[in-house]
Amino acid sequence: MLLLDKDSHALLTYLMDLEIPETVMTISKRIDQSRRKIYYSLEKLNEALPEHVGPIISVPRVGICLTAQQKMACQFLLDEMDDYSYIMSMEERIELLLLYILVSPERVTLERMMQLTDVSRNTTLNDLNAIRERLSQEYCYLPLVVTKSRGYFINCHLLDKIQYIYSLLFTIFTSSNESFRSILVKKFQEIADDMSLFSQESSEGLFQMLKDLRKTWGKEMYDSDMEMMIRMLPYILLCYRNSELSSQEREDVNRELSLVHKRMEFKIAKQISLHLAQHYAIFLDNIELALIGILLLSSRKNYDSHTNTLDFRDIEEAIELFLQKFERHTPFQVTQRSELAKRLLIHCKALIFRKTYRILSKNPLTSQIKDKYASLFEATAFCVDILEEAWLIQLTDDDIAHIVIHLGGALRSMEVQRPPERVCLICDEGIAIQRLLLKQLEYHFPSVTVVAVFTTEQFKSVEDILEVDAIIQTSDSLETSLPTVEVSPILSRDDVLRVGKILLHPTSFGHGSLDQELETLIEAYIPNQDNQQLFRAKLQKLMRDNLMIGLMSE
Repeated sequence: MLLLDKDSHALLTYLMDLEIPETVMTISKRIDQSRRKIYYSLEKLNEALPEHVGPIISVPRVGICLTAQQKMACQFLLDEMDDYSYIMSMEERIELLLLYILVSPERVTLERMMQLTDVSRNTTLNDLNAIRERLSQEYCYLPLVVTKSRGYFINCHLLDKIQYIYSLLFTIFTSSNESFRSILVKKFQEIADDMSLFSQESSEGLFQMLKDLRKTWGKEMYDSDMEMMIRMLPYILLCYRNSELSSQEREDVNRELSLVHKRMEFKIAKQISLHLAQHYAIFLDNIELALIGILLLSSRKNYDSHTNTLDFRDIEEAIELFLQKFERHTPFQVTQRSELAKRLLIHCKALIFRKTYRILSKNPLTSQIKDKYASLFEATAFCVDILEEAWLIQLTDDDIAHIVIHLGGALRSMEVQRPPERVCLICDEGIAIQRLLLKQLEYHFPSVTVVAVFTTEQFKSVEDILEVDAIIQTSDSLETSLPTVEVSPILSRDDVLRVGKILLHPTSFGHGSLDQELETLIEAYIPNQDNQQLFRAKLQKLMRDNLMIGLMSE
């Protein structure tokens, strides 16, 4: 059995995604691990691989690249992983313990935490000390307390606890690896009194219900935000039910949430409550309805039919002043200004509710945006003081990056006349990301015609009648017979190469008969298998560099 920790798992998944060799030094920088750790992990992987597959080796001056056979064997090892073969890191144990303390319906004891994390008493005590230190430094209003009657618990105001568990869940579901997430969900299914909310059936039912309520609601959430909300909901409800509130504390919380009761989202929450009661016998009180309302209000929207009401006129005026400053004091030119203002209004409505109820909004693209679009980010950061002063909020880099995405999709770009290649863009990350990705493709590939931009669901309904040369998508969930390339929403150099490669050679190396012909040709002239792999890697690198030069010259 292969025992993997977080670092070994990260290395294995990284190697499986590599299409060309990379040196250990390069891999070390990319995944932020020492070379010593990488060699140690490779040794463990090679011990677990079948003999007929051959070991994973680092070829001098070339690096590491898995063969197709090695990738299949590694995928088999990953598929076999469970909570006994995955060794949690200290950070993962801390996240698991924090979540357990926040949601457990039973008394939290040291013994139960030891059983949960499968480590010794001393290790668990060290983890608890680390939790206390972290909470005292980052969240001084969230003290970890232990008593004989209640065991370990976090003693704080309910809304502070909800805000913290939202932040914790967001980190777990966006930053951790799939093996840890699956172990976490499995453990909490065993802990919860009612497992129905954790089931795949209930998740799919809620997802479909939210989509069906779009017309009644007058709004359309990002699919990714809907999925995140549905994943978080069982833990947030358990966290609330785990809190011991006096009648006075309940009154105070209801008063703080009174703003939510006036919104359409509270009515949608009632519809969700009715669905849960009818299908799963789960009954929600007013506070739980308001918590669902906050999640709905804070979510990002593709569409909002309520933007023309007088309630949001002050938000509209602040956005107008922001755009005026952006156009006056930066070198960037905006197109479709009224549409941009509308998109920003939809975004900022949710932003203000997130700030009001301190709901975390992390942006996984922030570092890439700051790196690749530094001047646009700085220009936006220079102008957002107008929004901060108008709404009495403070915007983080993640908040600014979200605004940059909207601006980036509306900037004027140069048009070049070229014979068109027809592609379809598949992106489930919302309209703002779709538009930004579209602008990047227009910049890097002026000759490309993007005939349509779809979500995965929309694409499946028109796939049979769509005539395109290639599909460009931001996830790996789509199965289609068309040539497909997966890219990050913020295109990296490798993404640009992959798109260029699939446009120039839709059946490139690694796909179809051309790959088999290449293997046969190499074997005829180079009998040694290691030398075959080395030659193939050098040939692909040469073609890759040549492709990049061609793209740059265009």
